[in-house]
Amino acid sequence: MLEMIGKALDEDVRKVINTCQTRINRITRVLDGLYVFSRMPQTEEAQKDLNKIIEEVVASQNERLRNG
Repeated sequence: MLEMIGKALDEDVRKVINTCQTRINRITRVLDGLYVFSRMPQTEEAQKDLNKIIEEVVASQNERLRNG
């Protein structure tokens, strides 16, 4: 619709409309990419218990500090 109206507008207004359209297209591509990324299957590492990993690291560091 803007393209049809744009023919009746002056050059500066057409440039602004073109810039807006370019940016809207870019935003659409970014959002599409984020949507695809959000639907990616979770990996095994992402499903691990973070508390358990932290406990193991803390225990390892405590042992290291006691011995060294």
